[in-house]
Amino acid sequence: MVTSPNIVLIGSMGAGKSTIGKHLAARLNVEQCSMDEKRWNYYNEIGYDEELAEFKRATEGFWGVYQYWKPFEAYAVERLLSENKNKACVIDFGAGHSVYEDSTLFQKVRHPSNSQLAKFTVYTQNQTPNETCRKILAILNLG
Repeated sequence: MVTSPNIVLIGSMGAGKSTIGKHLAARLNVEQCSMDEKRWNYYNEIGYDEELAEFKRATEGFWGVYQYWKPFEAYAVERLLSENKNKACVIDFGAGHSVYEDSTLFQKVRHPSNSQLAKFTVYTQNQTPNETCRKILAILNLG
């Protein structure tokens, strides 16, 4: 097994975080931890209410439901990073899990690994997942 730090992938919806995470995890022989697979369980741990979210969407529009989601997203980030702090893995965040307008929520997710979240920027446009994977491994001197 290649020894590596946690790699945290952030980016917009559809950027390829989960696909690239799968490729990186396979190349490094480590676990992939995808926020898309875990977030609803995390949200439910602290009382996420789908009916309330839909009510907010219907009465307040996207901004209302977005504001409702943010504390759940912050909790999910804390949980996912905490669960994986003592092992090498590739973590791919959902699109909104790295964006916080509320400074209190941002401070909550300032886990030690957050200082490394944007240490490197790799653009995926016009690249295959394998090309992006190779670029990331080269940056980290792991490939």
